[in-house]
Amino acid sequence: MWKKTKVADETATGQAGIKKKSKVPGVMITQTVEELPEGKTTPDFTRKPIALTIQEGKFAYFKAIVVGDPTPTVTWSRANGEIIFHPDVCEQKYNEASNEHTLEFPKVAPEDADTYKCFATNEYGRAVCTVVLNIIEVGFSKTKELQKIQSLDATELRKILKTRNPDGTRQEKTMEEQEKVWEILLSAEKKDYERICADYGITDFRGMLKKLSEMKKEREEEIAQFISHIRTLKPVEVKDDDCATIELDMDLLDSGSKIFLYKDGIMVPLSKEDGEGRKHNLKQVGKKYVFTIKNLSKEDAGLYSVDVEGVNVFSTDFK
Repeated sequence: MWKKTKVADETATGQAGIKKKSKVPGVMITQTVEELPEGKTTPDFTRKPIALTIQEGKFAYFKAIVVGDPTPTVTWSRANGEIIFHPDVCEQKYNEASNEHTLEFPKVAPEDADTYKCFATNEYGRAVCTVVLNIIEVGFSKTKELQKIQSLDATELRKILKTRNPDGTRQEKTMEEQEKVWEILLSAEKKDYERICADYGITDFRGMLKKLSEMKKEREEEIAQFISHIRTLKPVEVKDDDCATIELDMDLLDSGSKIFLYKDGIMVPLSKEDGEGRKHNLKQVGKKYVFTIKNLSKEDAGLYSVDVEGVNVFSTDFK
């Protein structure tokens, strides 16, 4: 018999749940309804993933079998950061014949080491279990692989991207393709990584992720000096009246901070007045900043970047 006691537990649906004990040790079940309809059940695991210690570069996987009526949906998460689903990094699969749900790593890397959770969810509740992946590192193989992607390391590249004049503006120059792609990736959503890498010929996806992680940490520290919160509302949106807009939600620590707009590494005149004939405008409404590019033509395509007090906070490739 399963034991169940009512507890104040925040569930995926935001409702108080009833905790239930699974027959499988280490599995926690939460029922999100007061009473189960006849014949219906909350999710449970009949086989849970097993902790794994494996050498880097090897194929690794977690396997789970779940039951429940209606059939539960299975998802995975990790404690530190998000799982990047990509054929070179990690894939979630389901074998209908064996009813097995797997999380597969084609070639595990040190950065895959983490605590993972597997969730089985249906409309009556969810079941969750935790599993650890440990990686045994071998030499400097990953460092060499990372260097294939580009001759510059992350530190050198960041120095190039943030080269400034004494007044805090960028040193204007034509940006190289290798500089452009990293500035774009720093502001991109994870779902766009694969497309961006394809556009710029990056084939070492895992190497890109490692270098990008290093660059993001440094960038976040720089941004924190001037901004307490930043979020992209609309990267680039083309309006019917022949203009494009970039919308950012920024909470500046100092309302007097200087904001600059660049196209392909060259600063463009930015007006705060919406006047006729002005090509680039900035309008602020509370914490929302709207950058407008008017009278669009082919020459307007390029890498647009927003800087606050000399720190790049957002970039997007406008095609």
